[in-house]
Amino acid sequence: MSRSRKKTPIVATANVASEKDDKQMAHRRERHDVKIQLAQGGEPDIHHHPHSGSEQFSKDGKHWVNDPDPKDMRK
Repeated sequence: MSRSRKKTPIVATANVASEKDDKQMAHRRERHDVKIQLAQGGEPDIHHHPHSGSEQFSKDGKHWVNDPDPKDMRK
């Protein structure tokens, strides 16, 4: 995609290259909680995900760049 460019200058703020480890740990904790709820005879709340979210993950989100570098605008 040598000619592909972003239209909006929004870049990610990251301390890590990937959130893969964070997502794996969140899903493990969620599966563990569901397993416990089922063993106790209750119904798991499948719409509530307390272990996932941007505040628990290593990436900090995105921010707007006023004067973006051409490298930041590549896809």
